Amino acid sequence: MPIPLALLVPTALAATCERGVPLDELHQALRLARTAWVVMDRESFEQAVAERDRLLACISEPIEPALAQQLHMHEALAWSLERRDDLCRGAFRAILSQDPTWTLPLELAPEHHRLREAFEAVQAQPYTELRRDFEVPAGSALLVDGVRARDVPADRPFLVQVLDGSGTVLRTHYFVPGSDPAEGLAGWLGGAPDVQGGAVLEPEGSSRRGSQVLLGSAAGAALLAGGIYAVAAVRAAGLEDGDVACDQLPQARTQVNSLVVASAGLGALGTGLVVAGLVLRF
Repeated sequence: MPIPLALLVPTALAATCERGVPLDELHQALRLARTAWVVMDRESFEQAVAERDRLLACISEPIEPALAQQLHMHEALAWSLERRDDLCRGAFRAILSQDPTWTLPLELAPEHHRLREAFEAVQAQPYTELRRDFEVPAGSALLVDGVRARDVPADRPFLVQVLDGSGTVLRTHYFVPGSDPAEGLAGWLGGAPDVQGGAVLEPEGSSRRGSQVLLGSAAGAALLAGGIYAVAAVRAAGLEDGDVACDQLPQARTQVNSLVVASAGLGALGTGLVVAGLVLRF
């Protein structure tokens, strides 16, 4: 039975985003993520992925199939870090369903890399895509992986956009289907929480990426705390060595104490961010 989309909220983008994001900004985030992956800078990669997700939710232009493929590939990279081989295979299946000739670049996954093994497993397995019909109301259009459609994949990830009659993008979401993806997607399009098996689903990766942002902030706070403490230690050593004039000692001691307090405060902040990040992740 087709799933109706009559509850579509036409002001969704304006209600959740301060501005519409052009495709150029999304491309830039993808380039940064890819570069960080190639040089094995995990922190920068995760920050770029978090930025990409923020931009994607507010994108103001239709996404073409080639860009949808890039998004699937970057999802596979992110899931590989979490050792979610099943989701990596789903992302590769999404790419190959659009372009069976696509190959995984060696710079992203050399021979015997777990990501390449996941890709080769998908290549070797015959695949017939399952899809679910949607009843798209008059005046609206559905883009699935950059292609107009009246149905969605039922057994692999997909990028979905809703457009109004003028071609304006109303909502964009990277959806990972579960036991009944059509019902979950219909709930999201209607402005209600995504519901699957009685549980409320957050948009894909929101807790994971939120955790990454918190942990990245914690690392930054820790580095800054260490730097401030190092400065305090140097100045304290100068006091002990007699490098400071007697009339300047009170002011110098106050500065050292202030630096130590600031360092301790940043250290406590970093600890709190780590705890929050771990709670959000698990």
